[in-house]
Amino acid sequence: MLIAAIRSWACKLAPSLLLLGTVLSSTAQPVVLSADFESDPAQSGWVAGGPSATWSTLEKASGQSCLSVVSDQWSSPLIATKPLQWYRLTFNSKTSGKKNNAGGSGYGYWSATYVDGNGQALNSDQYSAFMPSPDWVTNTFHIRAKVTVDSDGKLQPCQLRIGFHPIHGAPFLIDNVELTETRPAQVREWADKFYATLPPLAYQPSQNRFRNLPQTVSRLFAGSTLRVLMLGDSVQQDTSNSPWELWVEKFWPGSKIEVICSTKGSTGVDFYKDHIEERIARYRPDLLIIGGISNGTNITHFASVIDHAREISRKFGKAPEILILTGAWSPNSFPRSNAYFFAPNIPELDPSPARNLAAPASFRVDLANLASLKQCGFLDMTAVSSAYIYGPAKTVGFGPPDPKTGQPYDYWMRDTIHGNDRAKLIMGRILATFFQPMR
Repeated sequence: MLIAAIRSWACKLAPSLLLLGTVLSSTAQPVVLSADFESDPAQSGWVAGGPSATWSTLEKASGQSCLSVVSDQWSSPLIATKPLQWYRLTFNSKTSGKKNNAGGSGYGYWSATYVDGNGQALNSDQYSAFMPSPDWVTNTFHIRAKVTVDSDGKLQPCQLRIGFHPIHGAPFLIDNVELTETRPAQVREWADKFYATLPPLAYQPSQNRFRNLPQTVSRLFAGSTLRVLMLGDSVQQDTSNSPWELWVEKFWPGSKIEVICSTKGSTGVDFYKDHIEERIARYRPDLLIIGGISNGTNITHFASVIDHAREISRKFGKAPEILILTGAWSPNSFPRSNAYFFAPNIPELDPSPARNLAAPASFRVDLANLASLKQCGFLDMTAVSSAYIYGPAKTVGFGPPDPKTGQPYDYWMRDTIHGNDRAKLIMGRILATFFQPMR
């Protein structure tokens, strides 16, 4: 029966990223970028990052030409965006690499990078991967535009650039790139269809989870706007780039969630404790969510960020509530087993320390205790994600890494550290489930 179940899920899961190309019901939306590469892309502002990024007529999805990438990258012209507007990115790709090693031969990145109104590059961006295919396929992804704020905390638009990058020198072809404004309901429809192809999450959040988040729940219940600042590294950024808030808005009708990303790769609380006004307070968040895998194990650094974020935010007329996440997603960096965050049978920690007395001593326990002491919310992403990987995902054959080869865990990875859109969707679903109304 298990083999049959695996086969059944394999058939369902295999096309899950190709489902990104599914056309959803919609009315026409403004197109902000369209390129079929029938004329020299350099003449319309596309930039080749080196000699191996070329304009090719050897092969194409349609017409007479396409972009070719070997070891350099192609980048689009800068595109004006609206603050927090969702956009749908579609493109054709072809790459014949192997399917057994995300971050290895045959995979490619696409990216959305940003500059502010002064032309300064933002640290926050969006990276994802497209899958190898011997024939041309259509890929569809969704992007929430990044923002900055002015001196009054008002959202300010940024300019966006789409890029196509090789991974480890794997060649690929790109054609028919289009970026279109889309509505939240359309993004949620896409996310629901995509999530339905994955093993379902079996997470039941603690009944104590809102104990230290009363104003957050009050805003959601009242159908008000909730400004959320996601603070952390590239893994926290991946969680932020999922459409988690669109699920939460559906749970709480009338609510509006502004998701702002304040992230920097490989950066944690040891850095942010010295950059509170720049990275946190000026955004005037109602809720600060601290997460990622780069926060280290210095509990005083966490405490410093919490205390100073509250203190300095008061100067801007805000006192944000704070939610602390433990680390996820896990790197796939076999054979360095100590790099994995996931493990079987990790007990999920409760926001109430009294309920964690039987848990073995760990930094996660220290963090849960700190969250309670500082009256912060707490979500044990490490335990919930591990339960998923070693539970529903493992049952259908897409769970933890093989101890010898690291397979098939790379089903969830875009490279050796970061999750692909399957992983992002699960991270977003965990966060959205946490914010579901009490039952």
